[in-house]
Amino acid sequence: MANPRRQRKEEFLGSEAMPSSFSVQLILSANALLAIALHERRQGVVKTATNHFTHHAAGALALILTAFDAWVTQTLALSTWHGGEDLKEGLADLPLCARYQRLAEVSGVTVPEEVRGDLALLVEVRHEIIHHLPRPVSSEGNVPACLVELHRRELFIATGRSYDYPFPDKLGSYKLAYWAFRTVAAAASTWTDGARREWEWQFGMARNFLLYVQESCPPEVLPTFDTRYGIQLTVWEDEP
Repeated sequence: MANPRRQRKEEFLGSEAMPSSFSVQLILSANALLAIALHERRQGVVKTATNHFTHHAAGALALILTAFDAWVTQTLALSTWHGGEDLKEGLADLPLCARYQRLAEVSGVTVPEEVRGDLALLVEVRHEIIHHLPRPVSSEGNVPACLVELHRRELFIATGRSYDYPFPDKLGSYKLAYWAFRTVAAAASTWTDGARREWEWQFGMARNFLLYVQESCPPEVLPTFDTRYGIQLTVWEDEP
């Protein structure tokens, strides 16, 4: 029996350019999860002024990055259109960040360090979700060392007390999920806005990464959401 992974790759590399809109399905599904994550704030979950716990954050985060991954590969698959260089052989096996950056460079775009850095951090968060390894974590903020920067940005859910949530629970952060959508949208727009004109025809679906703003609420605007629905923030009992 043929190795499925090898067979998929051979079929991809040996095919003619084939348009695909699969990433749109994933984007819409991710957006639906983010909208559910927002409205979970109206239930009995832990809430701060700019964040709350939600069972749907991890799924939304993993899915929107998967959608971005699919979109980057869709663009790679069309690299031969209009006489362009066939880039599939050299880039198909690259990790997402390297594949994205190389395609951006080929199309004339230099991706800013901030965008590259956030995308790399987001990939690390996705690893923690889809390759979940239950374990004690003793780094700052109760998160893996590679994600301490996100803790310092206050993107994880936290108690603000001497005791804190275990790391898997910290992934249930609305603020973290929303950051993931912002990160993906920034990476997509950085590439599409700066690419040479001959690449424009490949980027029609990129605007779909901005659809999340229609159904969700930025963390900094959650106080307005709370006022609308009469939501009260979590009040912690005094520690002994």
